[in-house]
Amino acid sequence: MAAKRRRGSRKRKAPVKNLRWWLFTIAAAVCLLVDVLADQGLIPGWDELGGAVGNRVPQQSAAVPETVLDAVHFIDVGQGDSVLLQSAGHYALIDAGVRDSKEAILDYLDSLGVTKLDYVFMTHPHADHIGSMAAVLKQYEIGQMILPNIDNGPEPTTSTYERVLDVLEEKSIPTTCASPEDTYSLGNGCITILGDGVKTDNLNNTSTALRFDANGLSLVATGDGEKEVEKQLLATKKKELQADVYKAAHHGSSTSNTLEFLQAVSPQVVVVSCGKDNSYGHPHKEAMQNFAAVGAQVLRTDELGSIAVWEQEGEVHYACTAGKDAA
Repeated sequence: MAAKRRRGSRKRKAPVKNLRWWLFTIAAAVCLLVDVLADQGLIPGWDELGGAVGNRVPQQSAAVPETVLDAVHFIDVGQGDSVLLQSAGHYALIDAGVRDSKEAILDYLDSLGVTKLDYVFMTHPHADHIGSMAAVLKQYEIGQMILPNIDNGPEPTTSTYERVLDVLEEKSIPTTCASPEDTYSLGNGCITILGDGVKTDNLNNTSTALRFDANGLSLVATGDGEKEVEKQLLATKKKELQADVYKAAHHGSSTSNTLEFLQAVSPQVVVVSCGKDNSYGHPHKEAMQNFAAVGAQVLRTDELGSIAVWEQEGEVHYACTAGKDAA
């Protein structure tokens, strides 16, 4: 009887052994399938999946605490761009939205007590980025204006661009062109020019790419730079691209925001500046899929209004204010 019990015991262990074999086989097949699909660019690879799982979740707050000295403000200007950099009482503006966003920009800056902009950056001379720039230059004291490298593309001839140049001349504002490696001190932080676009017939690809660093907070913004600009930055500045916050290029267009570029930036937060129900369909589905693939939280001005982002106790925080284009 004892012998029979031992044989029965061995038989009961056999299904467990078979189960382990099947689990191992299934796991190996899944790993192989992920590798094959990732190689074809159909899904994120293991590194990306691991990064997505490991990303810290940005914390939402009702408002920016008064104790915060360094922040990035994405002003709701509809279908356009306007980003305010803040550090220890100093300010810099990247682009100035559309012509109809003059009031929104001036009101936002006034609400923060801005009287001087140490720097104003024009990423490129499209009307949805410089529409209200002349008004901003007239309203505030300007330390320096940084223009894009126009030599990389066709010469702008619009009246909007000409108005900006006229105000620069009228107020004798110091002006220079963006050049890679140039740095600009701002309060506790630093603004670094990563790139000045590529040789092109497309003004989007003359966009100045820059990063902002201040007390643990980092931002990368590339204007409307498209895939050609991202490819160049990957080739020349890949180690300098990683940042907490990324301003979606070209309002979240599929002509930009490539997966490879986003992997290099590896942002916790992507902010999309676009207008509600815009005719371009921004942000595009392909870009949104890429943002998700790198585990970034997407914040949109068309849904949330103006958005402020800052770093506090090692975590990224953000606050939103309902704007004219917010849902």
